[in-house]
Amino acid sequence: MQVKHPYIAEISSRCDSTGPPQRLDLRLSSSGVRSLLSDEAIQAVEAIVFGLRSALKFTGKVHWDSHVVVVLPGAPEQRYHVDSSRSWFYFTLIFPLSKDPPRAGRTEFWNKERDQPSMPVERGDVLVFDGKRKHRGSANATHRHVRVFLYIAVYSGTDWN
Repeated sequence: MQVKHPYIAEISSRCDSTGPPQRLDLRLSSSGVRSLLSDEAIQAVEAIVFGLRSALKFTGKVHWDSHVVVVLPGAPEQRYHVDSSRSWFYFTLIFPLSKDPPRAGRTEFWNKERDQPSMPVERGDVLVFDGKRKHRGSANATHRHVRVFLYIAVYSGTDWN
C-alpha cells in the first residue's frame, strides 16, 4: 500500500547503500512550513534570508524551498555533493530541530587536503553556506533520529551589485 502525504515530494539518501533510504528528505510547501512552524521561527528564518539579500546588495527575486530532513539511527555518511550547480546564488540554511551528540550526522565540508571537521551546530543555531560548496552529512552512529529544518534560498536575476 502506498501512503501519500501532501508535503512529501522526495525521499532521498545520497548514501552508498543498497538498503532502504536512511536520510529522509521531506520537501515542504510554503503553506506546509507555515502550518508546522511557529510565527517566530518563520520570522527568524526570513530575517536571515533577507539579511543575506541586503548584505549581497541584491534586489532580484528570491525563490525558496524548505525541507525537514530526518537522519535515521545507523545511517551511513553521504557522498560529498553540492546542493546546486546553478550559476546564480543558492544558499543552504540548516536549523537543527533536536539536540544531537557529535556522532549524529553533522554536516562536513570538503577541501582538497582533508575532510573538514563537522560543524558543531546545536538547536537554536543556524548553519548558512553556499549551495555550491561540497559537503555531506556524516554517519549517524547513535540510536537517535536526527531532525533538521533545511531552508534553501535561491537568488536569481541579473541585478547583482
